[in-house]
Amino acid sequence: MMQWRGHPVFDDDAAAVEEIPFRLLIMIMLTSASLAAAASGMDALSEVRVRSAVDSQMADLAEMAIAVSSSGGGSRVYFTLEIPATPLLKVDSLSIGGPLTESSASSTTYRLELSNGITHVGLVVPGFHQVKITNPSGDGAFELPITGGRVGVVLTSIECQGESVVVMMEESFDADFDVGAFEDENNC
Repeated sequence: MMQWRGHPVFDDDAAAVEEIPFRLLIMIMLTSASLAAAASGMDALSEVRVRSAVDSQMADLAEMAIAVSSSGGGSRVYFTLEIPATPLLKVDSLSIGGPLTESSASSTTYRLELSNGITHVGLVVPGFHQVKITNPSGDGAFELPITGGRVGVVLTSIECQGESVVVMMEESFDADFDVGAFEDENNC
């Protein structure tokens, strides 16, 4: 049988009643503070991972857009975007490009909204490239359907208003896309 005598807390019953709960309270406070810091760090790491993965996808998309654009009007390429997710964070929406009436800079941006409410805007085509990206109507950004992580898209090159325009659409919409109608509607 263990003897607890000799320790100041256990020699004095009143001190034990006061001291042990106080020490437990301090341990609980320290533990909760460290858990909060760890959770915050994990959220930040999750956000960095998702944004980095999307930035990488946009760099690949830029290469494809430049390639299809330089191949001339009517060129078409199929591309698969991998929409990243982590156990803590996912992409709620991703839009690429903008209206034909906007400058090249705004029609080559992408907007990313994450499930934690953070919005990130970046350039699809960095540097001096003048490739415009728009949706099949030419009136705004192409909104990606976020369904399960993989989205098949089609990039079609069209000569419009003296510029090369890349029209971006879902693979399922490709068969119904009329280049002539797009050119007529957008005064190409």
